[in-house]
Amino acid sequence: MNLNEEIYFAIIGDVVDSRKIDNRNDVQKQYVEVINKINNKYSEDIASKFLITLGDSFQGLLKKPNHILNIISEIEESIAPYKLRFGIGVGKISTSIVFEDSSLIDGPAYHNARSAIDEVKIMSNKNRVCSSILVHSDERVLDDLINSTLTLCASIKSNWTDKQKQVIDLSIKQKKSQVEIAEQLKIKQPSVNSRLQSSNVHLYNDAIKNINKAFVLYVGRE
Repeated sequence: MNLNEEIYFAIIGDVVDSRKIDNRNDVQKQYVEVINKINNKYSEDIASKFLITLGDSFQGLLKKPNHILNIISEIEESIAPYKLRFGIGVGKISTSIVFEDSSLIDGPAYHNARSAIDEVKIMSNKNRVCSSILVHSDERVLDDLINSTLTLCASIKSNWTDKQKQVIDLSIKQKKSQVEIAEQLKIKQPSVNSRLQSSNVHLYNDAIKNINKAFVLYVGRE
């Protein structure tokens, strides 16, 4: 099969209100570091390397969708507390695949990614609760399913308190037990459990896992 007949996943992202950031040089360094990290860590998934464009934007092309949300999450965390938005475009590529420079690549996958990130901007300007990530492809029903779930996840996450975020980080990301978390934070274990339950983080994680499974359904579709 010709490479250009395959389905690819283009990701375009940018920093929200980047011109208002005072320490843009420091943020730029963080940006460069995380993009390099992504290119190394997920090299087996990448069709064309992620690169920074126009200072506060980036793009890249994946041949496998397995770690899309992991990649986005790692970029988000590296730039926090500054916010980013992302457009994921699913489709074919009309040009040659240039591994070292994704800016030389074009096709429906990138067109869909640009329309997706444009929609994120429009939705955020309307002050509606929406995800910072949207997906566009020719499979509109699947897009709607994923995007609705992403919006629900964003809604859950927006309600997390600082105390809940602290416990979630220790439990989910650092894999610590509730007893270990309680000892570290000098609180009782039932309090740890209460914060986790009230945050709905388990529902959030289940939804993210299902989104990752849904991405695979795009592969091989015409």
